[in-house]
Amino acid sequence: MRCKINEKRKIKKIERGNLMQKKIFLSLILILFLILGLTGCNNSKKTNKDLTLEYLNNLYSNYNDTFTYINCSYDLFPGSNDKCYFKSKKYDKDITVYISKENGTYIFEDNYFKLYMMDDANKYFYDISNKYIESSVKVRFANSLLPSNLNNNSSFSDLINSGKSVISVYFISNSSFSQNQINLILNEIASNQIMGTFKFIQTNDSKMLAEYSISDIVNNYSKYVILEKSYTINSNFEINETS
Repeated sequence: MRCKINEKRKIKKIERGNLMQKKIFLSLILILFLILGLTGCNNSKKTNKDLTLEYLNNLYSNYNDTFTYINCSYDLFPGSNDKCYFKSKKYDKDITVYISKENGTYIFEDNYFKLYMMDDANKYFYDISNKYIESSVKVRFANSLLPSNLNNNSSFSDLINSGKSVISVYFISNSSFSQNQINLILNEIASNQIMGTFKFIQTNDSKMLAEYSISDIVNNYSKYVILEKSYTINSNFEINETS
């Protein structure tokens, strides 16, 4: 009789042990699901600021730049057509990140190329114009984004060679531009399949040659312009004078 009782006690202990192991196992599974769930929630709650900053830092890590958040058109979760603005520490200028949505996937694009290509662009047009007349050059990119066949590693030469570059250029000199000089400059630009607007300005203000931006010249310092001629090069790379 005692043997039977002892056997029953042993069986109950084993059953209790198995039950405890099951509880521990289930608890571990529950904790794991909670951890994964919290991680998923944290990822899903990333804002436009978080996502675009990650995008910039990953894409341009080789440019040794730091990006400071300014604002987003919509600060919470990405929409279909949002914009976020950041300041580049390296260039001390603002950039725009464009957010769109395609087939349920968010797509990020930006205009950072306008900063890292600027020096090469200024040199390119400076070298052309100074073959014919001593002048300074100021460049502004009209493209909001790089052409689809280019990427963040593309150079200004790649942009020119794409045949899809649209650029505004101000050629500024203390001397007047002759029509022959203008024709030579524009013909060389058109032969390289560059579209855009091109202004030839004579000024007596030396600051316009070095310090003022295109926006400054247009909005604040037009009174220092002695003579100005404007031209466009269209998508057929034809040159036209404008008023």
